[in-house]
Amino acid sequence: MKKFIVPLLFSIFSASASAAVVTLNFEGIASNAPVNNFYNGGAGGNYGVQFGSTALGIIDSDAGGTAPIANEPSPNTALAFTTLSGVSNPYLTVATGFDTGFSFFYSSSQAASTYLYDGVDGTGNLLGSLTLVAQSAGNGCAGDPNGRFCNWSQVGLSFNGVAKSIYFGETLNFTVFDNVTLGANLTAVPPPVPEPETYALLLAGLGLIGFSVRRRKASQEYA
Repeated sequence: MKKFIVPLLFSIFSASASAAVVTLNFEGIASNAPVNNFYNGGAGGNYGVQFGSTALGIIDSDAGGTAPIANEPSPNTALAFTTLSGVSNPYLTVATGFDTGFSFFYSSSQAASTYLYDGVDGTGNLLGSLTLVAQSAGNGCAGDPNGRFCNWSQVGLSFNGVAKSIYFGETLNFTVFDNVTLGANLTAVPPPVPEPETYALLLAGLGLIGFSVRRRKASQEYA
């Protein structure tokens, strides 16, 4: 009984901690190709995440692409928002929404900000923002040497409510992103708070474990 209950409790907490958390690493997107619906029923999976047409997948020049990036957190591909003629839609949109928090790694040649909204395409209420500092060191990066976007920082934001879009407009042409995580602020993840049903299962499980231990001790004492 004890051997069964402990894995059960572990699976309950694991499910609570990872539910609805999605990390986008942009691997599999062709060099300089629009991200668009790659994560909205496209090759990257059906997570309901849609990007505006200014969002491109960029591949490290050391890996056969053309991007001046180095030391990127995921193997070879990152995200950039670029200026396209007559188009300005630097958004990540999740029509069904996500909660709790979000985070990403970035490398930027200028200071900028990103903004979180509870409506699609930057509409509705502002739920929070992240300030990005300029920290790319230029050429001569250690490790993966060929790329001026080589120093990466992770930032995250916890928020209340349900978010449906992130605005990246201030980052066009001078900031790159990787490992964008929705549903958790990975820079400051608190221990998951179990739902009431989880507490009930936990107490029931602990009670069964205690009963099993007491029963075994009793059987040993009177053997």
